[in-house]
Amino acid sequence: MLTFTLRSLAQVAIGFAYKLRPGSPLAARFRLYPIDLDVYGHMNNACYLRVAELSRWRQIAQSGILTACLKRRWMFVVAEQSIVYHRQILPFQQYVVRSEVSYEGKWIYYDHYFESCDAKTEKAMLYAHNKVRAVAKQFNGKTVMPEQIIEACPGVQVWLEDDKICPAVVAKAKSQ
Repeated sequence: MLTFTLRSLAQVAIGFAYKLRPGSPLAARFRLYPIDLDVYGHMNNACYLRVAELSRWRQIAQSGILTACLKRRWMFVVAEQSIVYHRQILPFQQYVVRSEVSYEGKWIYYDHYFESCDAKTEKAMLYAHNKVRAVAKQFNGKTVMPEQIIEACPGVQVWLEDDKICPAVVAKAKSQ
């Protein structure tokens, strides 16, 4: 637990140090260290979820959302997540967590893609895809709508737009 807290704080510090430019991709580079290995010598399945959270911590600090949240006493709560594993990540291997963010109503959707970052192979290889559904809350329990987040941090509109609805939500709505 202490290790994860320290890693989270490190990602927040990186986020504050390297601000996102509008239009730049939401991506964070990581390396698989022995602390994240399982007995089979590849990334532990629970570590994918932890790394996705580390990526979100970095992104909310980079985008300015964390500062707005601290001022307004907002927090993000993950309500649901699922992950599909495609390939294993091996010890000391570098990888990128590329994220896409969308919303519908009160829900904020993250799609985290764990991909290779090998410059030699011009095409990214997908290791895993993590889908997250979250909501922003005030400390008193009231829901913070995504429009309020955009109003507090106008720069995030590039990554969190009204017409950019989560593809899973659209697919589910079409099937009903």
